[in-house]
Formats: sequence, structure tokens, C-alpha cells
Amino acid sequence: ADTDDYIKSRVGRLTDELKKKTSICANVLRKKMVKKYFNVCYKNSELTFLPGDKPRYVGANAVKFSVSHSNNYVACAVSKVEVGVDIQTILKCNNKIVDYWFNDSEKIIIKNSKQKDIDFTTIWTHKEAYLKLIGGGLSKNFNTVDYSNVVFSTWITNDYVLTLAKFDRQ
Repeated sequence: ADTDDYIKSRVGRLTDELKKKTSICANVLRKKMVKKYFNVCYKNSELTFLPGDKPRYVGANAVKFSVSHSNNYVACAVSKVEVGVDIQTILKCNNKIVDYWFNDSEKIIIKNSKQKDIDFTTIWTHKEAYLKLIGGGLSKNFNTVDYSNVVFSTWITNDYVLTLAKFDRQ
């Protein structure tokens, strides 16, 4: 199927109007940022969507990108190297998620935290940004992932957490 049709069908499957709008905004933001920072005008047809992988532009020197949206926020990162970005409105700390998805050191951070919701959301955005960096879905062993080769940059406001992930030494 044509990639434009794919994007339209993805947005069309969403039932929440806000999610539809932020998904469309993320697509537009990606195109504008690629144009601004790399002076390239990709068409949606130059995107590939492989099962279990993130969307990518075709070509050896293609611009790398990652998009994310949460409630009213949209984030996009464009780069010459692989990148992952996640934005998330501050979530209430969920102990079931902590028990299942967090590793031992992350669990200790949450246990000792004086700002559990912010720390929970920060760790969660690290996980999501990492997944977008490597291009995979949630792993059953996600609590054992080694982040030692990944650099995270995180920005926190009163409303949301934004995390950018890239491989170290890129």
C-alpha cells in the first residue's frame, strides 16, 4: 500500500480525536524539521514501515527521525544518526508497571524517590525512547535491557517529561 494511505489508515484507526490530531501534527512536524535541518523534502512514499520496526526513510544516507505524542504535546527528533524520542505527560506512579517492567536499580530509584510520579515518568520515557532508538516493540525481558551504550537527555517541566536517546559514540 502507498505510505500516504498507510498513514491515513493509521490515523483513521484512532478513535480519540486528540490522538488523531497529535498524530497528524507529528507527521507534519517530522517533514518540517527534516526540511529545516537537512534541506530535504521526503515524500511519505519514501518511508518504509517494516513489521516490528520503526518507520524509516529509504536510503543509505537517509535522515533518521523519531516522533512522539502525549495528550497536547508532540515531539520530533531528526538526526544523521539513529535517535529515539519520547514525550509523556507526568504519569501517576504505577507499582504494577514498576514490578514488571523496571529493573532492580530503577525499582530502587522509585522506592527511594520523593517525587515518584516524575521519576516513574522519567524512567518510562527512557524505556520508550530506547525502544524508538532500536526500532522494536516492548520486550518481555525489558527489565534486563542494558543501557550502557545509550546516552539519554531528559527535560522535565511541571506537565511533561521529554527524553532523547542516542547510542554512545555516534
